[in-house]
Amino acid sequence: MIRDELSTFVMIDGALLQAFVAFAEAGGFTRGARVIHVSQPALHAQVKRLEETLGRSLYRRVGRNVVLTPDGVEVLAFARESRDREAELRARFEGGTSRPVTLAAGEGALLYLLGPAIRRFRGHASGLLRILTRGGPDALAALASGEAHLAVAALTETPADLRADLLTTVGGMALVPKTHALATRRSIVLADLAGEPLIVPPPGAPHRERIARALTDAGAELIVAVEAQGWEPMIHFAQLGLGIAVVNDFCRVPRGLVAVRVRDVPAQRYYVIGRRAYAMPAVERLRELIRSAAP
Repeated sequence: MIRDELSTFVMIDGALLQAFVAFAEAGGFTRGARVIHVSQPALHAQVKRLEETLGRSLYRRVGRNVVLTPDGVEVLAFARESRDREAELRARFEGGTSRPVTLAAGEGALLYLLGPAIRRFRGHASGLLRILTRGGPDALAALASGEAHLAVAALTETPADLRADLLTTVGGMALVPKTHALATRRSIVLADLAGEPLIVPPPGAPHRERIARALTDAGAELIVAVEAQGWEPMIHFAQLGLGIAVVNDFCRVPRGLVAVRVRDVPAQRYYVIGRRAYAMPAVERLRELIRSAAP
């Protein structure tokens, strides 16, 4: 594993790792050099030396942009972890400030699952909390690169290299006007929405594809009233009377609408996810608060 190589190398020259962090976080050599107040050639030489020492390519160019290789992502996570360890040590011995705990989660999880845990963390922790609004794969990517310490996301399978603790299982519901014929039903299937104007995510979203496939199987077409990204915009447009929205059943039900359970929307399992490597005490505190506050 490249992590084992890094464990040895960081004892020699950890400054190269932090130079790589500046380069990766800035998205290039010119901006990264400004961050750490060195020349662009000097930063390029430091990153090149790190690549040569590890024997790995850490980035590649795509047009005018630089993209980290998988090895580069792992090095970035290791370097950020090293930076966290140093800050934690300084805070303990010198009374300095620990680095913020960074949590990546989608809008729905932030609005409907994590509020109590975040409030309790801020009420008892001396450190700062930084929130990244990242859903699904983007939350996991932030975790893999070390940009986030924890992520909360719905997973179909748990990655073997990460620690994932189940928080809750969420079903689906349709938000319909109180006067609608479906409002008297205790539950429906997606095919029951044939002929109804629907509020759905943009093309390519799994949620939209699932609805469209169910309607096609029932011999009906998807009628799109509004395309909206995220549960709250979908709920908003449903409340305006523009169509029916199918959302997670942890979402709020606004005045004037009724929630009807949708039986054939697959349940989503939400997890709190972290790396198996070193975690600051504040990170573990937040993880436990999230787990204990889960519905």
